[in-house]
Amino acid sequence: MAIKQIIHVFDVDGTITESDSFMELLRYFISSKTDWFHAWFQTIPELISGVVKRDFAGAKLSLLNWLWKGERQQDIFRECSFFFNNRMKSRLKLNALNHIKQLQKNKPDEKIVLLSASCREWLIHLATFLEADLICTEMQYDNQQIFTGLYATPNCKGKEKPKRLLAKYPADKFEFICYGNTPGDKALKSISKEFFYRYF
Repeated sequence: MAIKQIIHVFDVDGTITESDSFMELLRYFISSKTDWFHAWFQTIPELISGVVKRDFAGAKLSLLNWLWKGERQQDIFRECSFFFNNRMKSRLKLNALNHIKQLQKNKPDEKIVLLSASCREWLIHLATFLEADLICTEMQYDNQQIFTGLYATPNCKGKEKPKRLLAKYPADKFEFICYGNTPGDKALKSISKEFFYRYF
């Protein structure tokens, strides 16, 4: 029987970061959006509806539309690079970073994967920084690489997390050691060799 490769799977928001990265993103960009007051009033009905219906993915999407709908992918990634370096990096949990570094040093054959409901546009910079793979919610772009205002994948949260993880890393070849901090992350417990809840 072939030996399965071990993958250490980390939720991001609240597990590796001290706060929700999307909320930090909004705070960071609000000051640079001159029309933010008007835009907030435009998105309030959708946000309220999303909260009432518990459609948090829809509420998040309305804010992503306000931030970037119609913008080029390369410009969005560049803006998010500034966000990561100027704000998000300072919001990372030191004990989580040290834990990941120790895993990479002591177990170099075991892979690190970030698994998050947040989007690639800002998380890719964290993944690069940590030398980790990234599975997350994807924003949709058209043939000209313009953000359409839609998701390209379902929101990577709750039951979607193990689904996306297993699609890329089949259970017959990999074993998972998972870290999370919200009830939705517990969906990973059933496929985990070990599961750590609010470990950091």
